[in-house]
Amino acid sequence: MRYLEEHSLLHNRQHGFRSKRSCESQLIELTSQLSAALDGGDEVDAIVLDFSKAFDPVSHSKLVTKLNSIGLNPQITWWVNSFLSERTQEVVVDGHHSTHCHVTSGVPQGSVVGPCLFLIYINDLPQSVKSEVRLFADDTVIYTTADKRDQLQADLRALQDWETLWNMEFNPSKCEHITFTRKKSKRSNNSYSLHNTSIPKVQEIKYLGVKLENSLRWNSNTEYLSGKASGKVGFIGRTIPPSLKHLRDKAYCSLVRPILEYSSTVWDSSLTSTQSKQLESIQRKAACMVHCVPRTDHTTSTTALIADLGWDTLQERRGRRRLGIFRAMHFNEAATNIEDFLNPHTITAGYSRRHSLQYTIPHCNTKSHQQSFFVATAEDWNSLQAAHCCVVPQWLARSHKWHTPLPW
Repeated sequence: MRYLEEHSLLHNRQHGFRSKRSCESQLIELTSQLSAALDGGDEVDAIVLDFSKAFDPVSHSKLVTKLNSIGLNPQITWWVNSFLSERTQEVVVDGHHSTHCHVTSGVPQGSVVGPCLFLIYINDLPQSVKSEVRLFADDTVIYTTADKRDQLQADLRALQDWETLWNMEFNPSKCEHITFTRKKSKRSNNSYSLHNTSIPKVQEIKYLGVKLENSLRWNSNTEYLSGKASGKVGFIGRTIPPSLKHLRDKAYCSLVRPILEYSSTVWDSSLTSTQSKQLESIQRKAACMVHCVPRTDHTTSTTALIADLGWDTLQERRGRRRLGIFRAMHFNEAATNIEDFLNPHTITAGYSRRHSLQYTIPHCNTKSHQQSFFVATAEDWNSLQAAHCCVVPQWLARSHKWHTPLPW
């Protein structure tokens, strides 16, 4: 992996199993790019591709060919080949064993080196197409503006050739097509096919654990998170005795709050007040659960209960996280390059009210784009004092998601 990163051999849009990248960074870049396209009046057609048994069809011989092509040390290639070769498998049914057969494909899942080998194997996939491509391991999405339907369909045919060449296989029945648009009268009525099978068109997709609606609003995602987190709160209340208040507190912080905050930087600035209150209501419910306040009690102040537990509001936590991630990007502690989305602000000589780390806020035609991650967070970032921009948040210093040492 060090060799691959130092020589920039992995595709920049691949965020899976790589340092300084995560599901969150992939989603931030994708939604920001979609938001900018919609702000310019475009509609975007996206195809979410599904690999059939992604890790299993990887041909050992063809993987070794790809390892040789990237200039890897021949001894390492030999070691990997030795690691994969001479493997056998059998099937056992009711105590009866089949004969052993040799395994000539598949990356051993659960191994340390397996994900790295898979990234190398599919690394040339984006080179087969002209449309935009984003990957998180095998989770692949290909997209372009809706007026380039022929190009996107041609890319799907090119991917058929790619999968045939490298023994991979897409499952068209599990692939999905979505058109992102904010227009009331949608212009795009495009349809796409793979292996002569029509790809179903949907109004929302679940990509890397986040529900993306075709309008880039967050109603479905908020409902999904609220329902999932609410069920966990109920489970904790039923499982942990009321006398163990401290344990209920820890269970909420460990099991529920991460659900409510999953990839929150992607959607926080775009939440409506109603959606934000819906998420906060889960925390209020959890505070009552920790304090053993019955549901029929409508007199106890949940604000006081939350203050007693020392919990910040979810909105405050999300805001700090957005600034923390933005700061990590600014200081190259995350792989995302802010300048792909924003321009640094040029400070006029003698104008000391602005700090030198600011970014120019672009003109936005829609409120939706104005509330997207980079635009909204840049406004918050610009309003900070310079000293605050250089302070690393404690949660970021402890985080294992951005696998990078911090200088302080």
